[in-house]
Amino acid sequence: MSNYFPQELIDQVRSANDIVEVVSEYVSLKKKGRNYFGLCPFHTEKTPSFSVNPEKQIFHCFGCGQGGNAVSFLMTHDKLGFVEAIKLLAKRANIRLPQKEYDRKKLELTDKLYHANQMGAAYYSGNLSGLPSGKEAQAYLEKRRVSKETSKTFQLGLALEEWDGLLKFCISKGVEQQTLLTAGLIIERSDGKGFYDRFKNRLMFPIFNLSGKIVALAGRIIDEKDNPKYLNSPETPIYQKGKLLYGLNFSKEKIRESRFAIVVEGYMDFLSLHQAGLQNLVASCGTAFSANQARLLARFAEEVILLFDLDREGRSLTNRTITMLEAIRIPVDLFFRRELISTTRGKVRHVEELSRFKEYLEPLLD
Repeated sequence: MSNYFPQELIDQVRSANDIVEVVSEYVSLKKKGRNYFGLCPFHTEKTPSFSVNPEKQIFHCFGCGQGGNAVSFLMTHDKLGFVEAIKLLAKRANIRLPQKEYDRKKLELTDKLYHANQMGAAYYSGNLSGLPSGKEAQAYLEKRRVSKETSKTFQLGLALEEWDGLLKFCISKGVEQQTLLTAGLIIERSDGKGFYDRFKNRLMFPIFNLSGKIVALAGRIIDEKDNPKYLNSPETPIYQKGKLLYGLNFSKEKIRESRFAIVVEGYMDFLSLHQAGLQNLVASCGTAFSANQARLLARFAEEVILLFDLDREGRSLTNRTITMLEAIRIPVDLFFRRELISTTRGKVRHVEELSRFKEYLEPLLD
């Protein structure tokens, strides 16, 4: 592996990353003497036996025997190869790594796609806030109790009822047509003569990755006669829907702090509850909950509460989500309206916290 990066560069990356800070992003640690201790992320335990030594920059679990440095921790925890772990730590420490020609081209494409999605979000946001045609979408947001401040924070927007508004805007800003096509923001006409916007007459939601970059867009119908109800960007080199959870970039610190996450089904559910102050939550966006999403959530939460609709799709999503989370030993609870007033599997502290948001939760629950 050292043939990929010089050994001195590997040593630089290791020394630039304090193992306590790295592990703390995954495990809640408390200092005892010279070392830090927490519950081991590699096996189930009730008493902390996972130790991190800041002097030697190593970790060791006295329960399962796992041990190593910051690189081996990431390799084991996130199932990464050595090179991927070094890249992650280098990025964390703002250390620039040499790029092979293939990697350089891949990085250039990634940057172009991020920029295209950001330009698309900016165009849609301008439509919502600056045009008379945005009044219908604004009225819908008011009905759902989404404030202008929340709309601005989450960069909500409006796709107009026209065929190429986004295309013309992005081209005028220097975004290449091919990049827009790769990003899934435009679609080639069936006759091969030109392109048109993917989204039309929809309320728009930018989808962010964990670092807060816009990687895709989703649109909800404004006219209830239209279909489908939701339309998302297709998968691209920067967007794989089974690896992201909507809103996690905004909520990860609150989730880590409270040690549990609340999962709702859609963008609007997330926004109304987040705005109301219930901020340790994410949205599944109606997709089949994947093993990757479960592992991602487990990086920040020790247990999970599901707040899904109880229609046929909601029940199906609930069952899939429980299966994925229990497979990696994450405790799961379900909340229903009656339980907000009483209890749910003994999680009284959760009931007390959620009861404060009963007014906002009831429309979501059976």
